[in-house]
Amino acid sequence: MAINLKSLQHGQENKPPRIIIYGENGIGKTTFAAQAPSPVLIQTEDGLGQLDIPRFPLATTYQDVIDSLDSLEKEKHDFSTVIIDSLDWLEKLIFQKVAEDEGKEVIEEIAYGKGYVFALGLWDNVANKLNWLRNNKQMLVILVGHSLIKTFNSPDTESYDRYRLDLHDKSASFIRDWADCILFAKYKVFTKTSADQRTTKATNSAQNLRFLYTEERPTHWAKNRYSLPYELPFEKETSWATFAAAMWPKK
Repeated sequence: MAINLKSLQHGQENKPPRIIIYGENGIGKTTFAAQAPSPVLIQTEDGLGQLDIPRFPLATTYQDVIDSLDSLEKEKHDFSTVIIDSLDWLEKLIFQKVAEDEGKEVIEEIAYGKGYVFALGLWDNVANKLNWLRNNKQMLVILVGHSLIKTFNSPDTESYDRYRLDLHDKSASFIRDWADCILFAKYKVFTKTSADQRTTKATNSAQNLRFLYTEERPTHWAKNRYSLPYELPFEKETSWATFAAAMWPKK
């Protein structure tokens, strides 16, 4: 197709979002994803608990993940959401594949850190297949990850700790750029200072409040391309409904 002024496009893109949700264990990330419309799960981690959701057999190799994505592309189905749970276990499979391709036991044995660069090609392959499902079958994409507290060395201030995806830096940078939404799930933490002002203790209080954060702050990674509120309630039973109401408000 020739590129010229006649090829200019107008209007908003009407494609399903590519969502990453991450946070600590047990906060309700997979439950959130399972509440999305007509979901199907590609499981790289064995941890569904009591959730009943259509799923492929547990992926134990990178090729298992690719085969699952290929089946969603080539076979007829009525699924509207594809979920990968979890990102960090997918990364393990990618690193395992890179090591095998290079004749090594583990990726760390590949000289000069090149294995992590090679891994980006496999991440790109997964991302392209998810993009195809999004663009051609209008499937929502939800990737579930875990959180990690890591020191950020800022050029403008003293170093500080922040929550981020529990992935290698190169993997995290790639997937962070690719996603439309990065949602950080966290308990609301309150502090209580002793009467003598000597000690301060953290507590999430009896309310046990959970929230979903949609915008970046010094404390955590997050982003969205849809003007979402910074903070959304994250109750397990209604977490997706609350997000969907903010994402697609009724006119």
